[in-house]
Amino acid sequence: MWGDRLPRQLVMLSSDVVRCASQGTTAALLLLHQAQVWELVVLQAVYGAGERLLHAGAALMSLSRTAAGVVGPAVGGTLIALISPGVAVAGDAATFLVSAGSLALLRLEWPAREAMGASMLTEFREGLAEVRKRTWIWVLIGYFGLFNIFVWPPFFVLGAAVANHSLGGAGA
Repeated sequence: MWGDRLPRQLVMLSSDVVRCASQGTTAALLLLHQAQVWELVVLQAVYGAGERLLHAGAALMSLSRTAAGVVGPAVGGTLIALISPGVAVAGDAATFLVSAGSLALLRLEWPAREAMGASMLTEFREGLAEVRKRTWIWVLIGYFGLFNIFVWPPFFVLGAAVANHSLGGAGA
């Protein structure tokens, strides 16, 4: 609701700045061997918040996002295997800095928006009522919420542990 009230370029630029700061801090902690689990959790939550901002401006970035989704993991995995996780995360942070710089250079004119009639709280209540009316929506929200809490974290942690213990490390 808040992102819909702002210019898309500003939303995307803010998202890149937040994610660059989060990944840059994560990289510094990893490179200095000072990273604590709680710090990484907080920093990745900040990263996730920056990612959520991006959805409001996503229509402008679909092609680059698709390409990054294919090339990024390959480059990241190679950097981790050959150099270190800190360098890979620092490279990720740098990509957001480049993106933010590119977005800042764009000169876009946005059509004037009509004044919003309802408050954000009213819009939130209306949206929640619509979700409650449609079982399939709230079931999917619950499913993906639980999936993100219970499936992805062990997968990423255990996958790295198995690779380290049984397959010879990150290179494997």
